[in-house]
Amino acid sequence: MKRKTGRPLQFDESEARRALTESIVESSNDAIMSGDLKGNFTSWNPAAEKIFGYSAQEMIGQNVLLLVPPDNKQQIDEFRAKILAGHRIEHFESVRIKKDGSEFPVSLTISPIRDLTGAIVGTSTIARDLTEKKQASQNADKMASIIDCSNDAIISASLDGTIESWNPAAEKMHGYSAEEMIGQSTKVLYHPDSPYQRSEILAMIMANSLISNFEVLRVRKDGSSFPATLSVSPIHDPTGVIIGTSSITRDMTDRDKAEQKFRDILESSPDAMIIVDQTGTIAIVNSQTEKIFGYTRDEMLGQPVELLVPSRFQTNLHGYRDSFRANPEVQSMGGGLQLLGLRKDGIELPVEVRLSPIETADGAFVVATIHDVTEHRQLIRRLEDLNELRNEFVAVVTHDLRSPMTSISGYAHLLIDAWDTTSDDEKIDYLQIIARNTERLSQFVEDALQVARIEMGEYTFEIVALDIRSLVQRALGEAEGANADRQFEFTALADIPLVLGDADRQWQVLTNLLSNAVKFSPTEEPITVTLSRDGDFVQVAVTDRGIGIAEDDIAKLFQKFGRISQSGGGNVPGNGLGLFICKTLVEAQGGRIWCESSPDQGSTFFYTIPIEHKT
Repeated sequence: MKRKTGRPLQFDESEARRALTESIVESSNDAIMSGDLKGNFTSWNPAAEKIFGYSAQEMIGQNVLLLVPPDNKQQIDEFRAKILAGHRIEHFESVRIKKDGSEFPVSLTISPIRDLTGAIVGTSTIARDLTEKKQASQNADKMASIIDCSNDAIISASLDGTIESWNPAAEKMHGYSAEEMIGQSTKVLYHPDSPYQRSEILAMIMANSLISNFEVLRVRKDGSSFPATLSVSPIHDPTGVIIGTSSITRDMTDRDKAEQKFRDILESSPDAMIIVDQTGTIAIVNSQTEKIFGYTRDEMLGQPVELLVPSRFQTNLHGYRDSFRANPEVQSMGGGLQLLGLRKDGIELPVEVRLSPIETADGAFVVATIHDVTEHRQLIRRLEDLNELRNEFVAVVTHDLRSPMTSISGYAHLLIDAWDTTSDDEKIDYLQIIARNTERLSQFVEDALQVARIEMGEYTFEIVALDIRSLVQRALGEAEGANADRQFEFTALADIPLVLGDADRQWQVLTNLLSNAVKFSPTEEPITVTLSRDGDFVQVAVTDRGIGIAEDDIAKLFQKFGRISQSGGGNVPGNGLGLFICKTLVEAQGGRIWCESSPDQGSTFFYTIPIEHKT
């Protein structure tokens, strides 16, 4: 049986090219459109739909002017003229309009379409959306501008450390020009004492570790070093492989200077200054804090600030801190918090605390200024004491001056008014009264002047070797002469040595003590002065057998205007200055003075004088 054969399969090359062209057009990422010479579209591929937002059904038969901004419409006539002249328009950048009305940049390639005779019958247009490219270019321009304008050194390098880019800040910071450094190794920038070297940084980069604001040392062209912070990022190729590094170096010289200036200010403060973080942990203290609280710097750093406050005041401190955080401006302008501070040795001291906010790169901190008000409070107490003393002084002066002046005035007028009728004996009595009160006034004035000189530091002493035995005997002789009705006794060891003192001041102390003994003891009782040896001192004791002094009053004796009371009521006569003066004079010559007494048993006043040591 014969097999019937058909026509052999024919390969249509033109059909294949057409199919290939259609496939390319359909799969292209660029918009590919064709149109007639009037500008009406005859084809519209899927990419055109995606880029412009119009479907093929919407655009076939529409004119190209639909996609052209008004300002660019003259381009269409220019394009048509070139196409009819047989020219091709390649990669012309222009602007087109999407369906939503937004404009975007495009790159246009327009070619003439010819029929079988070669006549130009239309156009073929390829439009590439340049939005991403333009954005990338703009971003690159911005980045380049940022890099050029940055105050930080921005450097890129290959993995072997060869420098590939070098911005102007790097030139200024390191002193090398870009021409000098591109192609050179980054090793020239590393200081040998820097905590991070190139190999360590590269190892961290290859391990995808983050390097951000590391403290390092860098080197300038002139060989000088400077502190810096370093941040390093990897550079990847399109496949994600690390091919280099980009580093940002910030010169911290000014920061370090500012920090040092700040620390200098802290150190120069007369007050304790403590900086605490948000949790109340001590971050910085000055030397005055060490001095006031007794802790070393290392003992305080990292500890809660409550370390320096007694436990019973810690609640107040917490409340004050919380209030300050809520409104720091008001708190910093207001008065300080009055607290008691706690020293390392457990001693409490009065302090005034003021808080001030400080913002840092590490967050908000609080500066606590702590003022030791111990001296201030002592001063207040001293002023209060002085005020009380002033009131006492006024009272004493009023009494001690008014009484003798009244007596002087009264008897003087009595003599004036009744001179002829007053007997001679009465006149003598009246004049003696006037004389005694005049002496009393004179003594008060002299004592007041001496106290003033003492308090102003105007007293001078001529310390010499003197025979205290002879001085006492001379003072007793004068006392006996002025008080013939009195009995005085003197006892002393045979070997009383010479003493060191001011003869005039010693005389003043002796005569004052003898005068007091005469004033406060009965006429029939003897007054005794005793000299004895007490180690490196000679002790002088003046004993009377008078009214005595209560134990509570002994402490008042040597105070300014110290007045003691009599057993029957009222104050003992005197201006309260004599024993204060004696105490000042004795202590200024290296001795001490005290009293032993009891009511109705008499009193003994002791004072000491240092002996002369012959070399």
